[in-house]
Amino acid sequence: MKESRTAQAISEEIVSLNYQFKVMSDLADDIKAYERMQGDLEMKYTGQWVLFRDEKLISVHNAFEKAAEDAVRLFGAGPYLIRQVGAHPLVLPASVMYRIR
Repeated sequence: MKESRTAQAISEEIVSLNYQFKVMSDLADDIKAYERMQGDLEMKYTGQWVLFRDEKLISVHNAFEKAAEDAVRLFGAGPYLIRQVGAHPLVLPASVMYRIR
């Protein structure tokens, strides 16, 4: 027999889906900002790691670990974009792209 879901469970699922949509939307905006600045970034920072948040370049680092530390220190769990200038984008599986609660 199929178990019916409570209104609370449905409400929590909607909140979770809205959060995931917002995160992906924010990341898409940061990717577009990176792409708009890509030419200048490649002239100045090829091989370095950049941190974007809210469509702005926040910082530049020599190592991914430093960029990640800066991102967590400034913004906590995110979302934010960390990308190596001049490198091809890394495609992650969906399980990595969504925060598990």
